[in-house]
Amino acid sequence: MDRFSIRFKPQPGESLSSYLLRSCNKNSARINVLLQDISTVPIVPRSPQFKPLIDVFPSRVISLEKLSEITGVTKQRLEQMTLSSVFHKMGSEMIGGRSMGGPIFLRSRRFCPVCLSEHKIYKLKWQIRDVEICDEHLVRLEDVCRTCGKSQSYWNDLTPLLRCRHCGSSLDGDADRVNEETIVVDQRVKHAQWDFMLRDDTDLIHNVPNNTKNQALSTKLLYALQNYAPEFNRDDIQHVRQQRLYWLVRFIQGETEEHYLTVDLLLDSLRKTSLDIESFSQLTVPEEYKMTLLSDRAKSVQPGPCLAPWCASYGSNHDMKPITHLMQVSKNYQAFRTPYVCTSCFVKYGYSRKQNSWSESGELIKLGWHKVVPLLQEGIRLLNISRECKVSIYRIQRIRGYFYGRGIVPGDEPIPSLTEETLQKFKDAYFQEKSRIYAAKVYGWTPLVYWALYGSNMIQNYIVFQHRKDLAKFSKRELTVEKWEMMIKEEIETRLQNGLPITLADISSAVGCSAVLISKYGLAPLIREARAKRNEEWIGRCQRFAEEYLGSQDDIYTNVSIVEFRKITGMGHWWLHQHVPEILRRIDEEQQRRLYQRRIRTVQASIEQLKEDNLSVTINAVIRVSGLDRALIFKDPFLKDMIYNYNNEHADWEVEKDKSERGLRHTT
Repeated sequence: MDRFSIRFKPQPGESLSSYLLRSCNKNSARINVLLQDISTVPIVPRSPQFKPLIDVFPSRVISLEKLSEITGVTKQRLEQMTLSSVFHKMGSEMIGGRSMGGPIFLRSRRFCPVCLSEHKIYKLKWQIRDVEICDEHLVRLEDVCRTCGKSQSYWNDLTPLLRCRHCGSSLDGDADRVNEETIVVDQRVKHAQWDFMLRDDTDLIHNVPNNTKNQALSTKLLYALQNYAPEFNRDDIQHVRQQRLYWLVRFIQGETEEHYLTVDLLLDSLRKTSLDIESFSQLTVPEEYKMTLLSDRAKSVQPGPCLAPWCASYGSNHDMKPITHLMQVSKNYQAFRTPYVCTSCFVKYGYSRKQNSWSESGELIKLGWHKVVPLLQEGIRLLNISRECKVSIYRIQRIRGYFYGRGIVPGDEPIPSLTEETLQKFKDAYFQEKSRIYAAKVYGWTPLVYWALYGSNMIQNYIVFQHRKDLAKFSKRELTVEKWEMMIKEEIETRLQNGLPITLADISSAVGCSAVLISKYGLAPLIREARAKRNEEWIGRCQRFAEEYLGSQDDIYTNVSIVEFRKITGMGHWWLHQHVPEILRRIDEEQQRRLYQRRIRTVQASIEQLKEDNLSVTINAVIRVSGLDRALIFKDPFLKDMIYNYNNEHADWEVEKDKSERGLRHTT
């Protein structure tokens, strides 16, 4: 693309996408042609993923050197209109730019109506999720049209004209100011933080290599959150969740590369500590603090005793075993750190984050032992227990099965012996989407039996410690395309033999692979071919059924209908209409033909009756004797001719087949 003939400088705070849209509009150029020329990645510029990246990290998708030649704006000034400075401050060039977290609006364009009226531009800061009001006019930012109420896309043909893409209404205008002082003060703090982050002449940390900048920044944040203590102590740090702190410390120590410091966590922590970002940028961390942080290790937590009164290990912790693949467990909106499980009763425990005390993370003791078990021993029904305890009957069934399997509550249903065969059956059911329903259909297990087996030590040991490993074996990341193809072919063969439906949704659910991946791997044609083969077989079967159905019922007084044919074939109306419409038309025509033949015979019998009674044969008389509808006879010339011809002594009383067919075609 040639250089723009009309050039102008970007306004302060303007985003790069806004400047490009205005430039193309002034020069009568197409924005997609410009993007196609300066693009550096094989992404279609029209795609919704391409457009927001220009404001987020432009050097990854476009050539800023080419854009500088076209617009006459320096590369440094172009980068200032994007979030590149934020990535540089966070040191996230080395971690793929992922430290932004989720604070950016990328799906819709936000704007201040008053600013659009005055400046005619879209500011970069408006796309920040923390920013909710305009700092210049103190009005709330909007992303929908006031006229039609529809959301505005990131950019379109009407974006530079400041108009709605749906109804064409103007997006600028007046708006009401925000008068709540608390909101205004909070927003001014957020604006100050982001103004600092968007400036390219500032930095959060100095004299640190870029590959370790995020780690050094995380260290400085922990130092500030600990109120500038000389040594690191994780118990003194506030405003950060314990699990997040654990991974952040491991990231600083170089033990993980995933749990980095995000910009939203940084700014939110600074706001909670009332520390302005400029003071934070000038902060220096002592070397002693860094050394204690690098040598810190999480304290090992000693498990508490088992609190289950029915357990053989009640009051001791010698059967406690940590659940190592979990940092915490949650129950009823409460988090329990360092979870353990008692291998004698398989009740899970942990340290409650709210009360900082050792307690059960489930409901077998508090709800089951103290409330449900006494009611079950009294013989009260499950529905009444559910109402009295104000919990779902599903939870009552689960608790009852656990205690029934241990012989604490009464019951008369036999429980299968806990053998390897029973364990394998439970594994097969547990891998299904609806395991209880599957176990009931395949093995005949009632809810009581299922939950009794579920709560047994053998199966609980498998669920807690082994199920996660078995699940990894079937993970789609570890399966090649060839293995998926083999599994899909086996599933298709099974469904062809058992007469089960063959659809993409059913196959993906059965093999455990999403429909998107099946299509991506090019395996969807296998399902379509199998479905086509199944349809050919069913079409042939329907044709045979149609011949038998119509051939065995040749009496005109025997009704034939599409509904009855559907019952015989077992196929739905939509499938029949889609694949064998000629059979449905044939059945419908046969039904109409037989109905018309019965109508002719009724008219003949009525004329004979009038002749025997020596009454005149008229249309009204035939209608009165036959009980037929008047409109059916008056609108049918063949029936009218029959009645008129019976007044002639030489009328032919035989109704020929071709006349019947001709009359049938006329009525049809």
